[in-house]
Amino acid sequence: MVTFVRNDHNPKLASIAMLMGTLFNIIFDYILVFPCQLGMFGAALATGFSPVVSLLICMFHFAKKRNNFTFVKTKLYYEHLYHFITIGIPSFVTELSGGVIIFIFNIVILNIGGNIAVASYGIVCNLALVVTSFYTGIAQGIQPLLSQCYGHHQNELIHTITRYAIVMSLIVSGIVYILIFMFPENIISLFNSENNIVMTEIAKNGLLYYFTGFFCVGINMIAVSYFASVEKVKPSFLISILRGGLLIIPIVLVTSQFFSLTGVWLAFPLTELIVLFIAFLLHNKYHLIQTL
Repeated sequence: MVTFVRNDHNPKLASIAMLMGTLFNIIFDYILVFPCQLGMFGAALATGFSPVVSLLICMFHFAKKRNNFTFVKTKLYYEHLYHFITIGIPSFVTELSGGVIIFIFNIVILNIGGNIAVASYGIVCNLALVVTSFYTGIAQGIQPLLSQCYGHHQNELIHTITRYAIVMSLIVSGIVYILIFMFPENIISLFNSENNIVMTEIAKNGLLYYFTGFFCVGINMIAVSYFASVEKVKPSFLISILRGGLLIIPIVLVTSQFFSLTGVWLAFPLTELIVLFIAFLLHNKYHLIQTL
């Protein structure tokens, strides 16, 4: 629903819906867990109801009578479902793969450095999830614009929007890496309340190595959105599946054997760099086909 509302020229309401849903989750996590003494059940309840809040806010889009789509009774067309699913698979793979990769990394790191190393990876991983949300926002933000331009055969505008998105992702990457490079101990201390020196050192090295990959991550996520928006499902799926475990899992298993924890941290940027190269080749290939 958020996607429909955003694409129907109401991105402000879509943003409010998402923010209020998240805010509801945060506030009621505390209320249900502590004052109401519901524990994990309360936390789950707050999380379960937060999308309902977002959904109710999105419904205001229909009340204003400015919407370009409405609910109507219609038949089920299976060819449409197939089309939606094939275009949506890359995004599905991207979302699903995150948990699988974290699970594999935890096992590898536990065997190398024990619980403290796993806790250090938790710091790196949590920060990575926050930063990734910036790229997700950029990729989702350009999707309706690219789709509209594609429908109107505005190829030059498609390339302009994509370039803007790539520049924005690189700016975000640069700012994030400068902050990590200059203030690693301050950032780690937010998660390391016991001031464990070993954890700080492991996490510091992890941040410096791991986050070099984010200069490629933003571009790769934009590439997935770009190909999906112009109905090039195969390259979009290929990039998603390569990022989603097909490359990083074997790479981390190999690099960790030769370079221990450093190999684990380097597996991520190495994977993203390889994917970026493949995305570049795919773009050139399909751009040439369109030109011909």
